[in-house]
Amino acid sequence: MRIEIATILGGTTTSSGQSLSGAVARQSRRELETIAARAEAAQTLDQARAFLTAAAITNTLTLYGLAEQGLQAAPAAAGDVKDILSAYGRGAAFQIATFR
Repeated sequence: MRIEIATILGGTTTSSGQSLSGAVARQSRRELETIAARAEAAQTLDQARAFLTAAAITNTLTLYGLAEQGLQAAPAAAGDVKDILSAYGRGAAFQIATFR
């Protein structure tokens, strides 16, 4: 939804045709700019979280594949490897959830 503020014959009106004084029009423009900036920041944050999530998934899958190969040679390490992979997953999830 976009609200337009236009200057017509020295006066200012909204897209709904409501007349505004100069001071109110300036305040309205500032508020709209603030809202637009907040929306852009939220979108950028969402994109960054998506990127981090994709990287964490890729890294986790790579680590699990590496663990499977390594455990063929050293099956006794299974408990430690499971703990390490779980810790990585929890840490990555926490970092993504708290990213600001």
